[in-house]
Amino acid sequence: MLKQFRVALSTRHLFRNWLSAAIKYLLIKRGLANDPVMVRCGGSVHGLSPDIYSFIVNNYYDGNINDVHCFSSRINLRYKDIPLAVIPPNFIEFSYSNKSIRLTGPISFIDDALFENFLGGAYDDVDVNGRVVVDVGAGIGDTAILFALRGAERVIAIEPYPSLYEKALMNVRINGLEDKVILLNAAVSSTDGFTYAPAHDIHDFRLFKPGRESSKSVMVRIRTITLKTLVREYEISNGVLKMDCEGCEYEVINSVEPETLRAFGQIIIEYHKGPEPITTILKNLGYNIAMKPIRSTNTAIDTKGYIVANFFEK
Repeated sequence: MLKQFRVALSTRHLFRNWLSAAIKYLLIKRGLANDPVMVRCGGSVHGLSPDIYSFIVNNYYDGNINDVHCFSSRINLRYKDIPLAVIPPNFIEFSYSNKSIRLTGPISFIDDALFENFLGGAYDDVDVNGRVVVDVGAGIGDTAILFALRGAERVIAIEPYPSLYEKALMNVRINGLEDKVILLNAAVSSTDGFTYAPAHDIHDFRLFKPGRESSKSVMVRIRTITLKTLVREYEISNGVLKMDCEGCEYEVINSVEPETLRAFGQIIIEYHKGPEPITTILKNLGYNIAMKPIRSTNTAIDTKGYIVANFFEK
């Protein structure tokens, strides 16, 4: 409670009505008021969703955002040398590599996309220019957008959760990248077929667990697809494989045929329960292996991090 008060107090430098905005936010979170949080800033009034409001004030309090300017149509923020903008109430827009990028979706995913993937350089070790990228665990489409902007010939992005897939579709469209990114509402698996995914909104990072049509929750029928099928259907050669699927990496890599993996000249995998046996499998196939930590967490690298693998033919 004390931290909440300190965070709210810090917003007096952001919003003229900082106290009433903070109170409205707390009432919304407790179900006692409706969206949006109205903020007065720079002579204009903006209606922010609770998630966007929380994103701004907490990152400002933590020192990630160090400047805020408000105009009639949007709020401009600055994270170090990266200009951001909030288009109330649903989009965050930011400049990256001289391009303007928009993202919408659960704020946890937007936060991770900004501070780990775009600004944190999580995928700076991967050369996607002119290559086909298979993006396993596409989330809200942020890495697919990142790879497309870095010159990928095509990005085949796979996301099993329907709610995240829909956000990814929207993000690809509002960034004008439909010609570069192919989105599949599917789960990469050890077998080809079909399964069921929950239709409700997903707000956190989790391993996909197939459901059943008879489940009490509303379920959507989706495809399960193997890497072998993806390589064949999209004629991949010397491609790039990115995997961030909250734990599915072990089953997938353990079940895939060597010739399928060798269709990827570079592989980057975020692992969640240690790098083995993935590193052993890749080393035995002739990949040069490096590992690096995840910047946004303090988790030890022997538990969670990135495997970066490069294949060199002898």
